[in-house]
Amino acid sequence: MYSTDVRFPEAGEYVLFTMFQRSGWERSVVSSRVFAGSLVDQHAAARTAVTPLTTKVGTYAVELVMPAPPHAGSWSALKFRITKTGSPVTNLVAADSLGDLIIVREGGLDFVYSHSTEGEAAGGMRGRLHAPLKPPALTPGEKGTKVTYFGPDVGFHTRFPVAGRYRLSLEVAAGDDPITADFVIDVLPPPAASHEPH
Repeated sequence: MYSTDVRFPEAGEYVLFTMFQRSGWERSVVSSRVFAGSLVDQHAAARTAVTPLTTKVGTYAVELVMPAPPHAGSWSALKFRITKTGSPVTNLVAADSLGDLIIVREGGLDFVYSHSTEGEAAGGMRGRLHAPLKPPALTPGEKGTKVTYFGPDVGFHTRFPVAGRYRLSLEVAAGDDPITADFVIDVLPPPAASHEPH
């Protein structure tokens, strides 16, 4: 068992996602709905607005680059480009993976937790598994641990389960600086199947 303190910004219904991992097991995610405030305080939540594709995080700027609008049920390529005062950031550090991306659908219980893998960092896709990259850059040196950096792009391939509005939460690190950035995007319905005669 564990506990944590949460401050809800306003009364309403919330969905909590708890992610944990038992030794020797895959990660598990449990979702639950909770109500903050009294029933008389409840009101229909306003729809979350789609955000610009670039956001500021302190002295950093994070841009979401999508080659094409994402469609539900299809693999989508998402790339995040990180700059600092206009210059590309090249000191992003690999820990268990090159970056983590949490994806949550508005009004639902859909939750996707994605790693950026070694192939994705270069813009490719190494299969359909999101196996975390073990940091090959960490090698013993004469004066301690040497770290090799990467950047400015962090790539992900993911599949959105259904159409709708989604929040994307990116977590990476530039040197000792943690960078977290949130985006809200719309995912389109699956493309209509072609019914051309054979």
